[in-house]
Amino acid sequence: MDAFGRQPSDVAQAGKVSQFAPQFFRLSRIDLLHSEPQNGGLTATRLAADQILQESPDFEKTSLMNRHTLIVTLAISLLWAAPAVAGLKLGDPAPELSITNWVKGSPVELAKLRDQKVVIVEFWATWCGPCIRSIPQLSNLQQKHADELVVIGVTKSGRNNSLSKVENFVEARNKEIAYTIAFDGDGVTFRNYMTAMRRSGIPTSFIVDRSGKLAWVGHPARMHRPLAAILKGGFDSDLANIRLLLRQRIQKTRSAKKVEDEWRALTALHAISPKDKSILLRKFRLDNQLEKWNSAVDTARVILDAGKDNAGMLNTVAWELLTLPGHKGKQVPIALEAAVRANDLTKNKRWAYLDTLALARFESDSLEEAVTLQRRALDLANLAQADAKLLADFEDRLKTFESAAAGAQENSKQ
Repeated sequence: MDAFGRQPSDVAQAGKVSQFAPQFFRLSRIDLLHSEPQNGGLTATRLAADQILQESPDFEKTSLMNRHTLIVTLAISLLWAAPAVAGLKLGDPAPELSITNWVKGSPVELAKLRDQKVVIVEFWATWCGPCIRSIPQLSNLQQKHADELVVIGVTKSGRNNSLSKVENFVEARNKEIAYTIAFDGDGVTFRNYMTAMRRSGIPTSFIVDRSGKLAWVGHPARMHRPLAAILKGGFDSDLANIRLLLRQRIQKTRSAKKVEDEWRALTALHAISPKDKSILLRKFRLDNQLEKWNSAVDTARVILDAGKDNAGMLNTVAWELLTLPGHKGKQVPIALEAAVRANDLTKNKRWAYLDTLALARFESDSLEEAVTLQRRALDLANLAQADAKLLADFEDRLKTFESAAAGAQENSKQ
């Protein structure tokens, strides 16, 4: 066994697979998803993918298509290697609804809607603010797609969510709620969906496709794109399941502080969903923490596009590209673009962002502008009564910029 816990036979087999990586990773992910690993094939697949991902100097130079195929393979192998957990998963047949009281609308049987309509089963409660804010969205979807979609709001019995309270709530908002409401008095439907999928927070929406299978689960505010694809019949539930399982793995490895394992899962998820803003900043920071500098630059470029309206994310990217040793002096144009955008979004009123922009201007040899920006940042920081150490850092940078600008001006006179 080597330092990584690998048996010699595993390493040897992984080496053989790695030699044929371009051909090997052309296998479709569907084949990988629905095949059973045989004769150590899983171990070899995982090791080969892992070795190429982490050790190959050419990995970041490969084409996007090959890189995508490789990392999806790694994602699947990672999930294969994870212990199986009993419960509900995407792609499984949706459990039939067990409802004690239909508060609004006629009873619904999922079996009778199969091959006809898509179904949204949303879990909510009368006391849940985000659930209430989702009502207009769900009503709009039901009205817009009446011929192909059924929306059902399911709420279970609770101390602050009795049947009478639900009935009064629905009656008061009868015109606003344009979809079916069901009361899960014994909690069976909640257990069959939420507990079985290891979900706890509400609102949570489950989308059942026309074949009667679970296609997507998540917050209703995030279901527009998957729902549109499911209604058109072009949704990839296999890939959605990989995304879901990878998110669970990310949470687990983060909780366990297994940084390298979290980075692998983030990298796999990023390859599948390259513009997923919810993971971009975390991936960028782990790229830097693990000194994967080229990967960090790739992530930064994606953030410039996908995160173009997130000033905080852009400022973080700019600052780390300007100050971390693996980037310093090498990625000034990207950092400058991010810093300019962050300040445009905040109308040059955030001292922390102005400080970053001043450094970016300094590094790009716009010395007078760097001085002006740093003075403005310092003034705003003083007005905000910022931390004394931070103010001292701002003053030190201002002195550095002023000295450099004065020296450049003196040289220009000679």
